Amino acid sequence: MASRAGHVLPCRRRCRIPPEPLLTQEGLLTALSFWAYDRPVAGVWGQRPSQPRDLLVGVVAQARRLGRPVAGDDLFLLALSELPGDPPARRALEAEGLDSGRISEEVRTRGDAQADWDGKLHFAPALYLVMGRAEAFAAALGNGTITPEHVLMALLWDPMTFSSQLLWRTGITRQRILDSLRDMGVRVPSAPLPEQREIEFGERVWIDREQVQAVVSYVGRHLPPDAVWGFNFEGDRAWINAESHVNLQTLIDEALADSEQ
Repeated sequence: MASRAGHVLPCRRRCRIPPEPLLTQEGLLTALSFWAYDRPVAGVWGQRPSQPRDLLVGVVAQARRLGRPVAGDDLFLLALSELPGDPPARRALEAEGLDSGRISEEVRTRGDAQADWDGKLHFAPALYLVMGRAEAFAAALGNGTITPEHVLMALLWDPMTFSSQLLWRTGITRQRILDSLRDMGVRVPSAPLPEQREIEFGERVWIDREQVQAVVSYVGRHLPPDAVWGFNFEGDRAWINAESHVNLQTLIDEALADSEQ
């Protein structure tokens, strides 16, 4: 079955593992500092900090509802579709028939309700890339303040995100949403969106959490730069997957043997 790894941290030849921010259900300031690099919220998010705060509150609410211990980018897309008021990001999604009900149905195809969840919300490593893009769009297209529209563009810009995958499944092109934002007066990049392509992934290979650094470093050195692969954490373990033609198990066995020498 074809899929894309929107919830993993894509790697190339050099890949460093960032720390995983934690968010308790009641601790929204942790999330705000995650997105704002510990700077004052109003100084980063602009004159209407209630919208981005509502976005983060929405992510937490959806994670609680779905029983998700890891906040992937699809929860941010769902939260964007439920922002109060009538922001351009929400209108651009609704113009393509992507209201919260439809997005929720697609999001839930990944499953929900982990019975052993301890209530702490982790951010998927790939969200660091989304965060960086959102800030870059804010700096290049606005006055440096991150808006929900910058977050939406950041989600769309990577063809490997769960959000892009969701659009692919529903037959909606990312370009149409970008065009809708432009028609509403939102400044969007003049460069073309990165091409989206279908990728066949192999099975996940599981390793212990403490083995991740050695394995990721080894795999990154032994795959070509254009190879599509990634990893993610789950509890005290982690998994890695790659395009189906990659003999990933052999690479990981070699990595572990190399690390023991």
